[in-house]
Amino acid sequence: MNYLKFMFTLAISYLSLISWMVNSWMTLWMVMEVTLVLFMGLLAMGIGYSIVELMIKYFIIQAVAGLVLLGCLTVNLFLMASSTDWMIVSVLLVKLGLAPFHSWMISVLGKIDWLGFFIMVTFLKLVPLLMLNYLAAASWVGPVAILSVLVGSCLGINEVQMQKLLGYSGMVSVAWLALASEGGFFFFFFFWLSYSVSLGLFCVLCLMMNVYYFNQFKFISFSLELKIISLFLAFSFSGIPPFLGFMMKWGLCYFMMFWGVNTFVWVLVLMSLFSTFYYLQLWYYILLMFTFEFKWYSTGITSFLFMIMMVLFSWMIMLIYLII
Repeated sequence: MNYLKFMFTLAISYLSLISWMVNSWMTLWMVMEVTLVLFMGLLAMGIGYSIVELMIKYFIIQAVAGLVLLGCLTVNLFLMASSTDWMIVSVLLVKLGLAPFHSWMISVLGKIDWLGFFIMVTFLKLVPLLMLNYLAAASWVGPVAILSVLVGSCLGINEVQMQKLLGYSGMVSVAWLALASEGGFFFFFFFWLSYSVSLGLFCVLCLMMNVYYFNQFKFISFSLELKIISLFLAFSFSGIPPFLGFMMKWGLCYFMMFWGVNTFVWVLVLMSLFSTFYYLQLWYYILLMFTFEFKWYSTGITSFLFMIMMVLFSWMIMLIYLII
């Protein structure tokens, strides 16, 4: 079973990454549908009624969106004068789970394991983002990104399920990714890589603790190392310097100033503060309220070395991008 999970995960990640070297719309559509089938196979390894309900809902939504997208591509192929760009953008927003077509994704989250959740919000977003980048001009991406940041930041405040909370946070991150794709492949790739690394570490943390709800953190005793790691991940997700999330968002804001979209920058930064609120609220319980550690210097220096490594890794990623 674990071997099959590994094979499905490897195939999905490989196809998603290799799709960024493809410039054919029909090939991208086929890659997207193949990854859908592979992801359904990964979900089928779960047990319980909720998994069956999840698979049916996810497959119907993705299959219908794929058929509509195929129809739009066929119309554009034979009728060059017709414009179906708005319909293609809407279908891609459904695929990405961005506002205002985000309800289905939030309803699906909370019923899958952490591996499936990680693949769903990282690798399966790559192909729709690429197609959106090929099709949409900045006039499409900007309003969609702002609407997704508004919805994801505001609705995630009162959420108690961890996967749904991360789903709302993922809407904010995917909106940033959509804007980063306008700045070139390397900038988008480093932004996506930094988000995937931070989210992957957090998913591993929740998997180790078997946590799916917000209030479960109140009844778990964390070691000092895990507390510091969770705090740094919160800072990275929130975009607090000098961590990886801040470096990527700072670089994107820097380039957006040159694009002449200063209003988008201010709205994105201000609304990202709402997502910072529920991250820091979560780690407030972990670090300060429910703890059995009274002296932070009672253990070794492993945690502080990890902090230094995360900061150096953040600056190294940004330096590599600037050099390229």
